[in-house]
Amino acid sequence: MRRKETTINRIIERVNAICLSFDSYIEEFNKAKLFSGPSPYFHIRALDKLKSLKSPSAAVNDELFLEYLYATLTAWGLHRMGPRGAKLVEFDVFVRSLKNQKDKIEILEKRSLLSLTDADLSSTIDILWDVLANIEVSASKTKLVANSKALHHFLPDLIPPIDRQYTLRFFYDHKTINGRDEQLFREIYPQFHKIGLKCKNQIKPYLGYGFHTSDTKVIDNAIVGFVLKKLKKVADMHNRGNRKLSGPIKKMIHYGHQDKTLSVNDEEIMPIQKLKVFKREKMSQADEIRDFVQRDYIEPARREGKSQITIRAGDVDRKMRLGRVPNVNQVLGGMIIERLCGVRLLSKEGTHQSTTMTYTYEILPET
Repeated sequence: MRRKETTINRIIERVNAICLSFDSYIEEFNKAKLFSGPSPYFHIRALDKLKSLKSPSAAVNDELFLEYLYATLTAWGLHRMGPRGAKLVEFDVFVRSLKNQKDKIEILEKRSLLSLTDADLSSTIDILWDVLANIEVSASKTKLVANSKALHHFLPDLIPPIDRQYTLRFFYDHKTINGRDEQLFREIYPQFHKIGLKCKNQIKPYLGYGFHTSDTKVIDNAIVGFVLKKLKKVADMHNRGNRKLSGPIKKMIHYGHQDKTLSVNDEEIMPIQKLKVFKREKMSQADEIRDFVQRDYIEPARREGKSQITIRAGDVDRKMRLGRVPNVNQVLGGMIIERLCGVRLLSKEGTHQSTTMTYTYEILPET
């Protein structure tokens, strides 16, 4: 499928932006402190175990490494209890599929993203995709996200973990895959290679600190920082409000500009800071409540790895200084907040439409 020119231009623009201000996006990632607890713990334990083994291909036969990896993927949101949500395949199925790819992993284990030549790039992508397409990690049909996260732990300097929330949003401004796993991987991987080559000297000093565990993970962290700094707040506000932006403003958001006024089609556009104020003024009270709940309750709980959260209507009303408890209850008990915030209402308790009403949600994974 031929990519639209706007998509190609956006990818080029953002890759260039990452390379120009790489350190600032790493700083944004570090400042956010998104990941804690089992998420980094098992990730680092798996990589430490990998280093102690003879080779990455030998890791497919090391039970402790495989258990660390399985735990890491669970901590990274790829398995949730209950009938709904993300699910990993059974451990024996997972292990068997990895062992079947041992020969291909052995071919790749001496390659690294930052040392790949242009001549090696194409064959590396082919072999990587062959492995990704054939390992069994998630119970879903989608291969790109779960499988890249698994393979990253065998080949941490060659393949980055790819996710919807940050990687896909950075490149495409959306989080949907729709059966295009291979196409997206073949588009994304060369861009990681470009960033790696241009930022090699900036990547190395971060290695070994916190979540900066490999060359590809440092690049991934910079992308997370870019999304947090340039895209996420505006995009989330737009998505929660469910409004279409005008073409020029939409284009400005696509390119991630934040600190300057743009001119598109001879039309002067306001800076993004003013755009945020403008959009907030146009939001309904229900949208403002959803925005607040997402920002102050749901996203912090998701970053901490929680699977559930309970929200009290009176607390939301008090913190927002609304004096509109029935409106808060209507939003918290509605279906829109489930769809826009990635949660599922499990229960509600308390006196109807009062400050005592509490709403308990399951936090659905973003993968």
